[in-house]
Amino acid sequence: MKYCQARHCDKWLYFPGDKKKRFYRPYRCGEKAIKGERLCETCKNVGPGKTQLSRGFNHGLIGDLIPPNSHAYGGPWYLAACAKYGEPSKETLAEATEYLEEEFDVTAGPQLAELFRAGMLIVPKKMPRSSKERSAKKESTESAASSRKSTPSNKQAYLKDSTVTASAKLKAIPLQLTPRVIESTNEPLDVCEVEYVTVKKLETDGDNYYVNADTGAVYTITAFNKGMGERVGRYNEETEEIELGGGEEGAEDC
Repeated sequence: MKYCQARHCDKWLYFPGDKKKRFYRPYRCGEKAIKGERLCETCKNVGPGKTQLSRGFNHGLIGDLIPPNSHAYGGPWYLAACAKYGEPSKETLAEATEYLEEEFDVTAGPQLAELFRAGMLIVPKKMPRSSKERSAKKESTESAASSRKSTPSNKQAYLKDSTVTASAKLKAIPLQLTPRVIESTNEPLDVCEVEYVTVKKLETDGDNYYVNADTGAVYTITAFNKGMGERVGRYNEETEEIELGGGEEGAEDC
């Protein structure tokens, strides 16, 4: 007998600190799946849920990546939040994995899981494409050199400030680990024509997004350069909610 592979959450837990930022405990549905499918009748036919604890909220399937908008333990959002708030206590982690013990390589992807365990930050270095961009890059480099000259002599204070700054930029490591920044001189994998769109910033449930002013499409904000990231859905102005839905809107092959 095959069982439903839908991932749901049943309880919120907290990161350390006074702000009481929470994440959610995942569990597997476990009902009998429809023959030849991965879901049961209930999970297949349930409507979209707006809250993380609702049965219709998309936390992905067992054995697959946890979607970036899910705040379930083990997903990309969870690992990024660890950089800002620190890892939960051992007792909290034991409770978070009570029903589900998938590795980060499965729930967040092998690359992010490896960086999280190693305490490393990788910042891509894109090659400038115009004289204006080269000039801006030169000014940025000179500013960084000046900043290094003014580094405090107190090593502990400097390490603390560096950790907070790096975590705020990428949010990919726990705060208790001192990050190392590695620059890559490789060209970007995709070089496409640039299409400019008008976006506005949206804040909901403590997270920030970009919204296409023309189409209402909602995108994540990349951590290290505040650029437009993955499309997560569409903003409904009447309900003031994000209607989840994957896929790239208007995407074309390069």
